[in-house]
Amino acid sequence: MSWVQISDADALPAGSNERISIVAIKGVDDLADIVLESVETFRDAIRSSGQQLGPDGTIALGLKQYVLDRAVWIFLSRGVAKNEGIQTKARSDAADRAEKILDKIIDGTFKVISDDPNATISHGVETVRRGRRLRTNSFDKISET
Repeated sequence: MSWVQISDADALPAGSNERISIVAIKGVDDLADIVLESVETFRDAIRSSGQQLGPDGTIALGLKQYVLDRAVWIFLSRGVAKNEGIQTKARSDAADRAEKILDKIIDGTFKVISDDPNATISHGVETVRRGRRLRTNSFDKISET
């Protein structure tokens, strides 16, 4: 598996107007801490589902964008009044998708798989559990229980 380190600069560049505005409102630039928190949240989910982890502080390449989307949303919304100019629906939706992926990792329906470090697509596979496998004399089938 390719595991990568990500930083606050991957989420929002230090000189971006959005980041400067949020820091001015909060009085502190906590994006680096929030990115680390998001990385560790995803690593905890991977660990709890029994999957292997890469080196400390890294995340599977295919999860990078989800980690960043979650971190950016937390940075833009935690301790900040509602601001539709920065807290857009697209960002909210991206954070929601990241939370759904977290849930799927935890319940085992999203597996982190080996990936190519040069690829740009998501590197995970979702599995569907539709019932238990029943053995019959003539063939196997899946029950809908």
